[in-house]
Amino acid sequence: MIQPKNLSLCLFVLATLPIAASSEVPRPLPESPRSPWSDVATLSYVATSGNSEGKTLGFSNECSYRWSKSAVVFKAGLLKVASATVTRSASGEDLEGATVTETRTWKTTAESYYLNLRNDNRLTRNDRWYWFSGVGWERNRPTGLEDRFAGSGGFGRILVDSPNTRFRTDLGFGFTDENPVVETPATRSGYWTAACNAELKQRIGPSAHYSLEVSAIEDLSDSADSQLCLKQSLTASLNKSLALKVGYELKYRNRPNLVAVAATSSQDASTPLGEVYIPARKMDTLLTTSLVATF
Repeated sequence: MIQPKNLSLCLFVLATLPIAASSEVPRPLPESPRSPWSDVATLSYVATSGNSEGKTLGFSNECSYRWSKSAVVFKAGLLKVASATVTRSASGEDLEGATVTETRTWKTTAESYYLNLRNDNRLTRNDRWYWFSGVGWERNRPTGLEDRFAGSGGFGRILVDSPNTRFRTDLGFGFTDENPVVETPATRSGYWTAACNAELKQRIGPSAHYSLEVSAIEDLSDSADSQLCLKQSLTASLNKSLALKVGYELKYRNRPNLVAVAATSSQDASTPLGEVYIPARKMDTLLTTSLVATF
């Protein structure tokens, strides 16, 4: 027979079970692991037709794979600008019967390609010091560059690493093998270099990002041959996968390559004399607006 004291205890336990069950906080569903792969593609295209005709194509892609202490980043890009020169002429026995002939001659006014592969490794998992190595290839014929192969390595430090800001700098040494379009007896194909790099990534609000990359390269065998590259961009997200990007790029070389200029006779412009070589301009700038797709 159940004692009154035990009966009261059982009733109390049964009465509090619903309260205990209802007060239990539900556990959140586990988040899906973040993929170590990432890929960002950028595309821009402009075309004109009619009285004037031209085409501009720009493309870049950045693919990366990340581990706990290291990352590999592959970058590729191209830019090609072509325009048509319209030449019109008329011939005939008189003006009323003259026949107009139109000729369009296409010419590439800007053309550049690049491939870069870089590996970054932290000394420890949470360490801000890291070492890096990288290789790259570049072609830019309008500036007098046929091919440039470069390899480098060095050390760097992450100075700021927060959810909204990431800033790092590094120093390195490398070797460059360069083949200009115009070669002269004084052309040097290979030289050792020292480089200083800085990178800033800043989040602006919930859907915008600003990035800045600065690289200074010094030719160790010729101190007058210095190079500077500055890239900055502002990206605004449209949705999870698409964004609009405005970019600005500046390249400076204190001792640019030579470019060829066709020479003709001052007495008869149709008589070719050959080619003369002049230095290309020291500075090139590029302003782009493009669509970005993230995978």
